[in-house]
Amino acid sequence: LKEYLSFQTSSLYGDLQEWIEHSELAPDENSLSEIINQLRDLGFEHASSKDKLRKKLNRAFSSISLHNIFSLYAPNSDSDAEILSSANALKSFVLENKIETFKEQVAKEFTLTLRHLSSEIRELLKAEGDISKTVTRINKTLQDLHGIKVIRGIELRYKESDNLLLNVLKAIGELVDENPYGNEINLFSDEINEQFNQKALKYLDELALHLGEEKADMLTLDESFVLEFRAIENGNDTGFVPSLDGIGSNGTDVMVKAMVNIAMLSLARKQSSKQEASVYFHCILDEVGILSPAYLKELIAYANNKKIRFVNGAPDEKLVSTYKRLYMLSTNAKHQTIVRKLLSQV
Repeated sequence: LKEYLSFQTSSLYGDLQEWIEHSELAPDENSLSEIINQLRDLGFEHASSKDKLRKKLNRAFSSISLHNIFSLYAPNSDSDAEILSSANALKSFVLENKIETFKEQVAKEFTLTLRHLSSEIRELLKAEGDISKTVTRINKTLQDLHGIKVIRGIELRYKESDNLLLNVLKAIGELVDENPYGNEINLFSDEINEQFNQKALKYLDELALHLGEEKADMLTLDESFVLEFRAIENGNDTGFVPSLDGIGSNGTDVMVKAMVNIAMLSLARKQSSKQEASVYFHCILDEVGILSPAYLKELIAYANNKKIRFVNGAPDEKLVSTYKRLYMLSTNAKHQTIVRKLLSQV
C-alpha cells in the first residue's frame, strides 16, 4: 500500500490516472509492485521513444520552411498528440510519394510562368519592330527637304536598349523558344530537362535582382529602345546624338524639331487618308517667336508640301502674304472670344 501511495504522487500516475482508476481489465496474478514496475518501465520506454521521434522530426523539419507548400508542420507543443500528428503527416507524405505530385505541379507552373513572360516579350519585340519600321519611313520622308535651305539633312536612328531588365527578359524568351516543352515530360522526352531548369532559375534570379534595383514593377515601351538624331545645318554635322537640344541656335533647334514632327504627321496623314490625297492636316505651331521670319517661311512651305497647314499666333508682319488666312481674336466683357477675319487668300 505504501508503494502504491508513493506511486500516486508521480507524474506517470498523473498521466495514467484515468486508465488506472477506471480500468476494466480483469485482475491478474501479478502483484501490485510488479504492475507498478511494469508501468514505470513502459513510461521510460515511452519517454525514450518520444524523445527519439521528436529529434527525428526536428531533423526532418529543419530542411522545411515554416510556411511550406506541402502543408507539413513541426509539432507546436511537446504533447503526444502534436508529435504523433506531425509524424503521421510526414509518414503519409513519404509513403504516398506526394513529392512527385508537387514536383509535377511546380514544374507545370514554372513552365507556364516562363511561357507567359515569353509571350509578353514577343509582344514587346513586335512593338519594337513596328517602331523601327516607322523610323525608317520617317527617314524616307525627311529625305525630301523641299522648301528648306538652312537644314541640309536630318536622320533618325533606332537602337536597341542596353536595359539590363530587358536583356534578361529577352534571354528568357529565347530560352522558351528553344525549349517549347520547358521542363515537362512529353512525347519526345521522358526526363525533366535539368539544363533548362538551371538556365531558367538563373534568369529568374537575375530578373528579381534587376527588379529590385530598378524599384519598378513594369517595363515601358520607351525603355526598350534608344532613338538618336542627326542634323546637318550650315556645315555643322551633329552626328547621332540622343537629343536635338543644342544642335545650333534656339531657332535651329525649334526648326529641326518641327521638321521631325511634320514628318511624323505626314506619315499619319497618309495612313489615315489613303483615298483622299488632297486632305490637309492642321496643327498648332508654338514658339514661332523663336524662329526668324526666313526660317518660319521655309517651315511653312515645307509643311504645306507635306499637306500640313499651321495654326499659329502673332505672325510677323513681313510674312502676311505667306498665310492663307489671318484672323483677329479678342475677348468681350462676357469673356467670350470673338474671331474676326482680316485676310483670306484664294
